[in-house]
Amino acid sequence: MGDLLAAVVGFGLVGLVIGMPMWLTGRAFRAVLARRARLVQALGARGAVHRFDTPLTIGVILVGAGAVFAAIMLLPLVIWAVDGDTDARRVFLAFVPIIAAFAGGGWLMARPGFRLVLAEPDRLTVHRSGVRHRLPPAGEERSIAHDEIVGFHERRSVLGSLDIHGSGAVDRLRISAQTSGFDELVAVLRRAAPDARHTTHRDRTTSTSAPADAATSWAVPRWQTRLLIAFLASMLIFFWAWPWFVVTGDHPTRDSFLFMGIGTLLWSVIAFLVGQENFQRRQPARLELRPGRVAWRVFRGPWVERPVTDVITATVETDIVYVRGFPGYRHPLRLRFVGGEQLLVDDARARHLRTSTVQLGAAIRRHVHDLGSRTDDDRRRADEHDRAAAGTDADEAARHRGAAVAAWPDRERLAGLAAIGDLHRQAGDHALAVSLYRAQIDVDADRAEVWLGLAASLQATGRDDLAAEAIAEAERIRRRDTS
Repeated sequence: MGDLLAAVVGFGLVGLVIGMPMWLTGRAFRAVLARRARLVQALGARGAVHRFDTPLTIGVILVGAGAVFAAIMLLPLVIWAVDGDTDARRVFLAFVPIIAAFAGGGWLMARPGFRLVLAEPDRLTVHRSGVRHRLPPAGEERSIAHDEIVGFHERRSVLGSLDIHGSGAVDRLRISAQTSGFDELVAVLRRAAPDARHTTHRDRTTSTSAPADAATSWAVPRWQTRLLIAFLASMLIFFWAWPWFVVTGDHPTRDSFLFMGIGTLLWSVIAFLVGQENFQRRQPARLELRPGRVAWRVFRGPWVERPVTDVITATVETDIVYVRGFPGYRHPLRLRFVGGEQLLVDDARARHLRTSTVQLGAAIRRHVHDLGSRTDDDRRRADEHDRAAAGTDADEAARHRGAAVAAWPDRERLAGLAAIGDLHRQAGDHALAVSLYRAQIDVDADRAEVWLGLAASLQATGRDDLAAEAIAEAERIRRRDTS
């Protein structure tokens, strides 16, 4: 009975040592999140607040793991202090660097999460809150006025980031591409500074003679494709050749063929993954903006041309992919055409084209919205579609009004993109409705009803996380308008 009691006490003590730090870390994290929510609400009175919460969560997990190790190490510390046991001292000292690594790594990982990006009506502000998330006027802030923005530069990084360069005292602010609402934020900044140069680390030159967006042709470099094919071929040759030089034993021929088969299977998996990333059959390997046309071709495919009068929207539409519970933002570009067809360019393909979806989308929109390339026949056809939309059901009205925007995208018709999105939402075509709401946000991001329509279509397609962000933005706009 005494042994059983001792075992119960021992297990209880170990559970307390491990569970108490985890419980305290959870309480501390909830307190930080509560203070963060109050800070976001306070900053929301000044403009849209964009956050990057994943580093904060990972940092807390690492710090919590360090706290658990620290609590466990209290046992050898007590034994060392009471009995002078050298083994206990050695165990305690050996774990000190591990505990410090967890704590330091957690702090470094959490640091990007302490930056809140505030899109004010006339400026962009980065508010560094610190762990305590104190309400303003506490906290460090750096700002760039919209009229001081001279350029945007997409940096080389694992998750992607954008530098905003200004001409004032604060000459650069950095925003992670994983920040919530990143594509809307970039759209707002580009509208506020339409003449600002937009470059990327993939640009071949850094000449300032012309903006990087002026490009009219993008292509996956041939040398890159050839190098990748050569790499896969060399890997296959290696998997087939090495067994004949290395394998020995009683049955070297049989075993060599066996290892060749295993190597071929492994190569097939690698080749499939590489092919899915680099040789996507439905995404363009070349894309050109020709006079009055948008043209592209896929790998080993023919050229496809569509007149600019067929392009309804060219929007960057945020997706969220969860990896082990942590959100990762993707920013694919979708071109929607009259007739329901679409062309997708995701982040990976844009990198292969030596650009980004944000940069590419802006160039395409400028090209298709240029009324200088349109004719009087295009205007008349747009008017005919508008008249045909009257008195029809939602599906038919949406089709005609979308064709009218594509034929003659003047200011009045672009201002009505959200109304077309409403029609598509009523007809149940939520994917196209999302594109139209996003296109409206590219033109005017300050209408709460647009954000609410976007949220409704996102919810209908099961993307509740993005819908929540859209609803929060609509509520912020309404609070601003009523204040």
